[in-house]
Amino acid sequence: TDPVGQSNYQIVLSLTYLIVAVGKAVDIKSCLIRTLEEHAVSGWSDCLDKRQVWNQKRTPWLEAIMHFVYPVLDCVVEMLINAVENGASMYQAMSLALTCISEIWDCMPEGLYKITALLQDIIPVSTRPLGDSVLLQVVFAALYTELIKTAEAQEQAKNEDKAAICYSLSEAICSVDEDDKHTDQIELFLKQAKESINLDTDFGSSCGRGAGGMSAVSTVKMDDLAMTNAESERLSHSPPANYAMELDVGIADYIAEVLASDVLTTNIGKQALKVIYNYLKFNKDWLLEQLGTGDNEPSPFQGVLGQNIKEAKTSVLKSMFFIGNTPFDQLLTGSLKIDYVGWLQMPLSLNPERTWLHLTRRCDFQEDSKLALPEVAMVAGITK
Repeated sequence: TDPVGQSNYQIVLSLTYLIVAVGKAVDIKSCLIRTLEEHAVSGWSDCLDKRQVWNQKRTPWLEAIMHFVYPVLDCVVEMLINAVENGASMYQAMSLALTCISEIWDCMPEGLYKITALLQDIIPVSTRPLGDSVLLQVVFAALYTELIKTAEAQEQAKNEDKAAICYSLSEAICSVDEDDKHTDQIELFLKQAKESINLDTDFGSSCGRGAGGMSAVSTVKMDDLAMTNAESERLSHSPPANYAMELDVGIADYIAEVLASDVLTTNIGKQALKVIYNYLKFNKDWLLEQLGTGDNEPSPFQGVLGQNIKEAKTSVLKSMFFIGNTPFDQLLTGSLKIDYVGWLQMPLSLNPERTWLHLTRRCDFQEDSKLALPEVAMVAGITK
């Protein structure tokens, strides 16, 4: 096993999920898309090719996107299995799958369309996703995974027939866009998705252009530019030009709470928040050092710097000779420097001015002040 690599995988997956879940399109573009464009290794988009639908070893950012689709696929898997058991052909099953995806599209988070539309804009020409759509690729790759999981569960339950059906359906998914069998349904689904989500990837300005122009997330590739206008319109998965305002935490305080609540309603959301919280907690010194704002050196007991996502066990050496990251024998070695003058001038963290401010609020120090009757009685009782 590779604990460092595993840590990186969890961190990237969690961070990607949170960015897509709560971020605006411009946030996703600046944080994730720009990173893939400028710093990713060559071949980063191979996982989005139609020939990789079956591949279950995915990059963490793609797996994070898949988690927006997994929760709504249980009913689709059951419907497909029932259809095949009742005599449906693989062609009919794939047609049913597209119909089901279209029907439950409104149940999917809009972040799914944002990220797939932005990825569509930057994938190289050599990468050909299912139906020439990253959205379709992501949805059906997630469906493939759910079918494989169901098949394995059925095998454990000794239900070989259902397991065989699941494996057959998963193989059919890999060729759902071949021979133009389902082209009309695919186009209808992509049109539905395009019309249901508006996207803004610019900082406060309109991103769309007039008729004939390309929007900020246009997905027309260079080898498609020579096509007719009708063909270009058919293959373009860009959002419409009339962009809607997305949720912005700067508009009202409650929006941040709403977005956090949405994340916490899912198990993957809770896990992602926990991973990122632990990462910030256990790597804060290293992160501050990377930002150039850290005052303390990273702890020598931290292990691999920038890679900790769980609390390390305290060693005996650290427990015996350290308080936090500070050795407690500084006084004996003469390295401890205490500002005793400052300590003595700040009793109980109060300077003279602040102390006098508190004292002057007492009636004793206020001119022309009169005690209330209960206070007069109390003073009289004390002075007897």
